[in-house]
Amino acid sequence: MDYKEVISYLNSFFDLENISHYDYSRELNLDRMRDLLVVFDNPQNQFKSVHVAGSKGKGTVAVSLYQILKECGYNAGLYTSPHLLSFRERIRVSSNVTKDPLGFGDTITEEEIAEIISQIKPSLEDFSSKSRWGKPTFFEVYTLLAFLYFVREKIDLAIIEVGLGGRLDATNLINPIATAITKIVFEHTDKLGDTILKIAKEKTGILKKGVSCVLGVQKWEEVETIVKDKAKDISLPLFIVGENIEFMKDRSSFSIKIDDHMYQDLKTNLMGSFQLENLAVTVALSHLLKKEFSISDEKIKSALLNIYWPGRMQIVKKNPCIILDAAHTTESISILGKELKDRFKNKDITTILAISKDKDREGIIKEAVLFSKEIIFTHIDNPRLSESEELLLIAEKLSLDCFSQEHNFMGLINRVCEYDKDDKIFLITGSIFLVSRALEVFKYGLLQVR
Repeated sequence: MDYKEVISYLNSFFDLENISHYDYSRELNLDRMRDLLVVFDNPQNQFKSVHVAGSKGKGTVAVSLYQILKECGYNAGLYTSPHLLSFRERIRVSSNVTKDPLGFGDTITEEEIAEIISQIKPSLEDFSSKSRWGKPTFFEVYTLLAFLYFVREKIDLAIIEVGLGGRLDATNLINPIATAITKIVFEHTDKLGDTILKIAKEKTGILKKGVSCVLGVQKWEEVETIVKDKAKDISLPLFIVGENIEFMKDRSSFSIKIDDHMYQDLKTNLMGSFQLENLAVTVALSHLLKKEFSISDEKIKSALLNIYWPGRMQIVKKNPCIILDAAHTTESISILGKELKDRFKNKDITTILAISKDKDREGIIKEAVLFSKEIIFTHIDNPRLSESEELLLIAEKLSLDCFSQEHNFMGLINRVCEYDKDDKIFLITGSIFLVSRALEVFKYGLLQVR
């Protein structure tokens, strides 16, 4: 099969990422994934790994730790989801030199995907026809692909980001040498549970007996209690940012102290002071990895200044100022708004908003109103997104003003790009799918931008 045929084949598997509502405990089946991995000689056991879960910041932690290992000269692997422009973004190896749509420069190639899927297709088909658990999902197959690729590339360490939750996630069959849980907030409540305790229990499902875990800064004390109790039950060393990891930050830098070792005046190229909390988890993980890997303080410092993580407070145009951010929870929208108001004090914010059907649409809109001079509801062709008319009705129900709708996203972006004053910023947010579409527009020049 060539790459197009492979993508078509992969899309034939049930893709939960494109569905708003489904039975979480039934569709995410670790027994099926376990059986599938056995067919391919358990590739997840053939490389070392670090597992990262959480509601907010887990992608940042994964990619920044990967950057540190890369700058230290290790052949590191990175598995994240979802992607913005290409499936290839999900699987990266630091020794690769490739071209990809977003410019990471180290993703798996089209040819490699086609080669591996072509090789495993007969066994996949056989498994699908005989498995008592039914056909695997898209995410399960793509996770298998990542594991097989990491084995083939003889990586030194893989950084694996959880897809959804933790306990039932297809990635949860790895045997990590360290784990991390970033901030936990309300998300996917129809799947993970309708209380913060239920959600936290799903996240702590990645914890393994005796394997050290770094816990990021939390909003709710109950989350810390849940993680501490689980850590005690399975006898694992637990390092908590702000507790047994000293954490100090100002607007642009941070320091942490762990095991009597001080990492001082650390800075990053990522926008957003909230990223400092995420990167504190990264540095703590790096410290723990020093037991097996040669990681210098200097490389940690330099790597934090060289993180490329598009779609997160990313300025894609300066005149007018257009910012993309994949925030899609009430918590993340609130943090984003405060950050923008602090950074752009004398500018009004026009928020261009799309929201998935399974998100807290009312809560997100309420938060956006607090920092937006104007909200424009829009839509792109994606089955998970609410129609702009639906969002408009929610806003009207809330008796809000200063909002409108524009169903034609391309027409809206063209008008925004023609704005010739310096008194406002345009924020595109609310959904990773909307941000992906916007990146595609600006990346491939589908409109005339200055």
